[in-house]
Amino acid sequence: MAFQSTLNRVNTFGEAGDLANGQYVRYTPTTPRVATSDSIVAGAFAWVADVNGVATAKSHDTGAPAGIVQRVLDIANTNIASEGTTTYPAGHKVDVITKGDVFVNVPSAAVGKVLYANNTTGAITCDAAGQTVSGSTETAWKIVSLANNAAAAGGSICIVSNV
Repeated sequence: MAFQSTLNRVNTFGEAGDLANGQYVRYTPTTPRVATSDSIVAGAFAWVADVNGVATAKSHDTGAPAGIVQRVLDIANTNIASEGTTTYPAGHKVDVITKGDVFVNVPSAAVGKVLYANNTTGAITCDAAGQTVSGSTETAWKIVSLANNAAAAGGSICIVSNV
């Protein structure tokens, strides 16, 4: 991992995939494992196959993702070699949050925008509700706070919710 190269004057309150507060959170009914040909980044969207509980960052169809991958540090199985990410490798157990308040990294964030999940990578973008975002599916998640970031900050950690 590289050394820190920048310093923010205003701190954020969490990392992508962290729970944003002490309120209730709901998870998928099963604790899925990452698909054998895939890896998943904490704070990204994931789709879960109901049949065998396999999580993937790629959409099985055009449907909405099951939820957001929670950031849980399991040093033995987590790739922390990539700067600024927590990547769960194939076969690793992941917790997928279906309802609650979560920190995510969103480019061009603004309160009230809806999150869209990229159908290939699970990456998050945001736009107004009802828009057509190429290669992405609209979700029920909305930005509720910029988590102490400047308004409309690019690449900011934000609090999103779908409750």
